Amino acid sequence: MDRHLFDSPRAYVARPPATLLWYDPRTGQSLEIGTLLGEFQASAEFTLRDGDRPAIEVPYRINNDFGLTAISDAIVRRMNEAGYTEQVEAYVLLSDAVQPR
Repeated sequence: MDRHLFDSPRAYVARPPATLLWYDPRTGQSLEIGTLLGEFQASAEFTLRDGDRPAIEVPYRINNDFGLTAISDAIVRRMNEAGYTEQVEAYVLLSDAVQPR
């Protein structure tokens, strides 16, 4: 994976809504957290190994950010089991719907 960390967070905008995903390192699965609409911050860009797709890393405070305050208990449990109790590095696939601000 070719990950490039930004010097400072960068603003992006999603119109229409874009799916916010989290990679579970324990199972190797990508899980949907919810959807983003409007402006959000990204901390890095990278290329997903699966499908060679460009993506951006989006910090997500569990059950706190982006109006996503009631995500699935099963997903929260998996995040906790992977060692994440406060925040995870989620991601959004880049597309015409997701653009730099």
